[in-house]
Amino acid sequence: MEDLIKLVASLKAKEIQLIKNYFYHKHGHLNKKLQLFELLCSGMVKSDLEAAKIIYKKKPDSGFCQLKKRLKEEILNFLVFQYLESHQAEIPQESEFYYQKLHWQAKVLMDRNLDEEALKLQRTADCLNENCTFLNTQFSTHDALLNSIFLHEDVTLNWFSPEKRAKYLHVQDTLAQAKMFSFHLMVQNYHHVCDKYHKVDEADLSNLEEQTQRWATPALDYWYLLSMANFYYSRQDYHNAWEQGQAACKLIRQHSELRGNQYLGFLQLHFGLLCFVQNHLKESAKYTQEAILLFNQEIGYRHKAQELQYLIFLKMNLLAQAKQALMRNFELLKKENPIRFYYLEALLAFKENNFKQSIRILNQANLPQKKKPEYCLGYKLLEIINNIELKYFDTVEYKVESFRKLILKYKDSSTDRYENIFKLLKSLCHCAFNFKHPSLKNCAEMTNLQKAELNFLWNPFHYEFIRFDEWLLSKN
Repeated sequence: MEDLIKLVASLKAKEIQLIKNYFYHKHGHLNKKLQLFELLCSGMVKSDLEAAKIIYKKKPDSGFCQLKKRLKEEILNFLVFQYLESHQAEIPQESEFYYQKLHWQAKVLMDRNLDEEALKLQRTADCLNENCTFLNTQFSTHDALLNSIFLHEDVTLNWFSPEKRAKYLHVQDTLAQAKMFSFHLMVQNYHHVCDKYHKVDEADLSNLEEQTQRWATPALDYWYLLSMANFYYSRQDYHNAWEQGQAACKLIRQHSELRGNQYLGFLQLHFGLLCFVQNHLKESAKYTQEAILLFNQEIGYRHKAQELQYLIFLKMNLLAQAKQALMRNFELLKKENPIRFYYLEALLAFKENNFKQSIRILNQANLPQKKKPEYCLGYKLLEIINNIELKYFDTVEYKVESFRKLILKYKDSSTDRYENIFKLLKSLCHCAFNFKHPSLKNCAEMTNLQKAELNFLWNPFHYEFIRFDEWLLSKN
């Protein structure tokens, strides 16, 4: 009921009156949907129980749940049509929004058995799509028209020719591949790579480039450039990663059909991450904030941008803002991925020099039985660093040995960085925690961690946000 109450509360007086009139003319005065709507508008009910007792004279049941669902859907449908009407002048004729509107109009005509008129409108829409930019929308209406296509011979021979259909299918297949490559590369960059994700390599991207040049559509060009930008980032070629991103921005400026929030959002997040790993924190904060605003509807991507913003606040020691961001933005994360949430919360406690609280938060996480290596190694490392800060050196030696066993348990190429960290921790124990001891600075392990190349790459989204080499050197 809470979401429905909030939706009704957001309505303006004119909207309320129009919706009431719509319900009255559609269902008559004595209908339960109008009754529930009027109860919500008046503020007389605040719960399912109160509303159900007035409308049905009994406790809420499945019928009442369906009533709420239908009411919400009809209110939203009304608001969508009102939005389309009020923003009609702002919609450029070459945009996907305008293109979709033509399709909706064609479907309305089909529902009224006006197939010939629908086909004429469809031809008008397809003239806007010579570059195959709006494939998903186009196919949805084409399929709906199949029932009437055989009544119009010119459609079969010209407008809907097998050659044109084949081109659309090839472009759609290449576009799906380009999007998937870009997604896989983002997963590689933001997370430890899972086996279920295909590792994109040069051969994949070479083939994609060939297909992109063959079909030459703006959407394909965009996703190819984004894939290349993410690929270069994964190889630590930040210059080319930046250049490919800028080329994608230029493409968006040239093609209005690419000016959707998601297209721009991916690039702003990409630039934000590039600036962050190169320690350009103010620029990173600017790009990341823009990405958050652009990803208004895409919850998953917005959350990743908010997480990067939180890490920027920690890195800049803006701890008050970090705390606000943690409480404001991460409720969903706490429910969906509590392990990640508690790690982020423990980082904040560490930055506040509240090392005991940081350890308590880590212990609160309750790691699952089938533990992922990055969870265990990252948690154990942060726990060790907290204990060193507290000068619990006896505990540290025991924890370091546990850390070694975890590395052996999960040993593969992704643990190389942790192996070097273990060797430095062992050296630290041997020199009685003398942080100025030369063996800690002048060694291959420290060099590997500082260069952070190949298997020793440092990733801010992994579970070593407190970069060990920087922390160790800061103790001198």
